[in-house]
Amino acid sequence: MKGERYIVVLLLLVALRLGAQDMQRLSEPDLIGTARYVGLAGAMTAVGGDPTAIQDNPAGLGIYRRFEAAISFAGRFSNTSVLNRNRFYSDRAFILPQATFIFAFGNEERDRGMIFNNVSFSYYRLASYSRQYGAVGTSRPSIAEQMAASAAGVSESAMGATDNWDNINIGWLSILGYNTYMIDPLSTETARWKPYSDWYKSLSVGVAVREAGYMDQYNITWAGNISNRWYIGAGVNIRSLYYSKTSDYTELTPVGGTATIRSQLTERGVGVNATVGAMWHPVRFCRIGLSFRTPSIVTTTVRSYGTAATEGIYDNGQTDRFYSETPTSNERQKMRMPLNLSVGTAFIIRRAGLISLQYDYQDDVDAPAYHSVRFGMEWAIRQQFFFDFGTACSLAVGYPKYVKRLADNDVRTDMDWAVTEMVHHFSAAFGYRGHFGYVQLGYKFATHRTALYAPVYSSNRIGQHDIVLTLGWHSRR
Repeated sequence: MKGERYIVVLLLLVALRLGAQDMQRLSEPDLIGTARYVGLAGAMTAVGGDPTAIQDNPAGLGIYRRFEAAISFAGRFSNTSVLNRNRFYSDRAFILPQATFIFAFGNEERDRGMIFNNVSFSYYRLASYSRQYGAVGTSRPSIAEQMAASAAGVSESAMGATDNWDNINIGWLSILGYNTYMIDPLSTETARWKPYSDWYKSLSVGVAVREAGYMDQYNITWAGNISNRWYIGAGVNIRSLYYSKTSDYTELTPVGGTATIRSQLTERGVGVNATVGAMWHPVRFCRIGLSFRTPSIVTTTVRSYGTAATEGIYDNGQTDRFYSETPTSNERQKMRMPLNLSVGTAFIIRRAGLISLQYDYQDDVDAPAYHSVRFGMEWAIRQQFFFDFGTACSLAVGYPKYVKRLADNDVRTDMDWAVTEMVHHFSAAFGYRGHFGYVQLGYKFATHRTALYAPVYSSNRIGQHDIVLTLGWHSRR
């Protein structure tokens, strides 16, 4: 790569549009946590008493009556198939879903007023971005036409100048096209551009995308138990984001021309949000839970660069190969990640277990809303052994109010954009509770339907297997 460039002047509209696109992909719902939480499909807003449930509804911390520490380990294995195409991807990742310390302060002999004041310090893995997907098909027009349209008004002398990468009026995708003979000047007087002749024709197109990274959250949470009837809680949460993406785009023309464009992107950020929640125990066998998480304001640094290569280009009657790469850009931007509202109810079947139902709503101004329905069931045996079963469905409703369109002077070259439209989770867990601690083992299978929008569209189906082990220790009463 050539030297780094720090982009100082950017169009505000462009920054907001790209921020919305990045936010959409990074904030899609996931199901990660303790084995019990996974086994109940996350339907714990009205259940509480679980380290990961505190992240969803801080009021659930009020259930605790003693000190507890817990940690979880997980392996994730996924396979992606491009629907109607003979193309497959596989991936695996090993993660630490959570680590939590819970401190309970109160008097169990009281039955009125503030019985317990509890505090927890937690780490959570909210999302893991390790995945692959792609698209193949026939596209018309070529990406060269976008390069040419973006270059309108730019003279050939400016396009080919030694400082062209520093010219804030020229998009880097257009410079790649010029350097690799994908676009030609239409005339020197009008500063207009056209695709090179090979790129006017119908094209065979392939897109392959590989993502990696995570969204972590660090929580400080307080909750109170009021008369064993009301539980209230609040938390301050700090988020840490790392995301990387490599996109490979290939075009093949009927006359033998080949173009490949690789875009690499990394994004790091830190943000903050707050969560408030309540649980109500109106009768012995029923709990009702409600929680609200504010939007997260995440400040990120986006680092990106691209390369392009063409083969089979006719130059003076002979075919030739051309290659170009951009410098590395560093941009600062802010993302407003969506708010979340959760409401649920749980029916406690004495000492035999519980049934829980929950609805989650996630929304942002520029992205489709996600609606999730979760159902969980627990069967307890002598209060020492328990079995959990759960299912959940998340659905993106509506369409984004934007499309992926790079600005004419943009420094980014990635043209793909993906959104998970629907996710189904099926899960189970088994656990043992002892006098000093507990151990849990959970399994989750998820199917994701992801749409990839690039110069060619495709639908991808991702099958995902998670295995979770949770170890916990608590003090005796």
